[in-house]
Amino acid sequence: MTIKQSSVNMKSHSNNRDEQFGPFTPLEAELLNELNERAEILMSENALMVEQKSVLLTELEGFQAELSNYHRESSELKKQNQSLQKDLNQTRQRMKQAESDRDESSRKILKYSEALGKVESEMDDLKDQLSVWQQKGDVADANMAEARRQLKAMRAKMEEDGVVYMRRMKVAEDRVKELHNQLLQVRS
Repeated sequence: MTIKQSSVNMKSHSNNRDEQFGPFTPLEAELLNELNERAEILMSENALMVEQKSVLLTELEGFQAELSNYHRESSELKKQNQSLQKDLNQTRQRMKQAESDRDESSRKILKYSEALGKVESEMDDLKDQLSVWQQKGDVADANMAEARRQLKAMRAKMEEDGVVYMRRMKVAEDRVKELHNQLLQVRS
């Protein structure tokens, strides 16, 4: 039963009372009106509060849905973060391995560079020696060419002298034969 109904009942009850007990005193009537006004105000405030409660519950449900979404997104972000952290750790390990490999390669390159420097130095020495030997070879080639020329000249001279000696030998042989024949003739 609402306050209006109650006040209507009270009015009808007061009409009954007026009939039974007489009219309300002005103080009672004023108090009754004031109570009715307060009841109407409270009912209006109550209706407003019920409406506000409904709005707030709707907002709360929205906030709870958002919060649930945030929790889900947060959970997904945590998983992604863990995955990224794992990838980052693996990348750091690969980077450390790459740095170690780079350092090892640098040491090898330095070692090979030193060895290459020694080989290049030895090659330069060998080139210098080759140059010296080439110069000596050129001198030897020139000496050989001169010796061949002299040998050829000597051969030609010997052939010429040989022909001359052969002729002389032939002349001497012929003379020895002639003398031998003369000796034989003198003896005979």
